[in-house]
Amino acid sequence: MPAPVAETLSRDVLRVVATPEMQQKLASRGFEPDAKDAAAFRAYIDAEIRKWEAVVRQSGATVD
Repeated sequence: MPAPVAETLSRDVLRVVATPEMQQKLASRGFEPDAKDAAAFRAYIDAEIRKWEAVVRQSGATVD
């Protein structure tokens, strides 16, 4: 996806998720919104991969 398109999409989604109406809709469905911009989301995903990769390796789990 071209960077300008991704930036526009990210900005617009963050704006919508931040509205009280959307916060209420998400909360009523059990979600706890934690909207992040693209860079913060990437950092979060990278950290989660590192964390769970170690757990999986230690467990010895394999994919069949």
